[in-house]
Amino acid sequence: MTLVVVSVSVTYAGTVLLGRMLGLSAERSLLIATGFSICGATAVAAARSVVDGDDDDAAAGIALVTIVGTLAVVVLPLLYGPLGLDPE
Repeated sequence: MTLVVVSVSVTYAGTVLLGRMLGLSAERSLLIATGFSICGATAVAAARSVVDGDDDDAAAGIALVTIVGTLAVVVLPLLYGPLGLDPE
């Protein structure tokens, strides 16, 4: 449980910080961080009204979560050998 809380917190805070460093709006940074750290596009859509982001902010968050998730499906299986992990 602690690992999950720490992992989500670090991912959320790091993504918000990176977004701010890249000059993104606070709303867009928060929506992207929510998508990356919680559960993807569904989290972005659910958080949109809370964050008060516009359609472009939500679209950017959903697009980034989708692109990164798709890349992860392709890249992560290739890394299990070099990282010393077993297939399970």
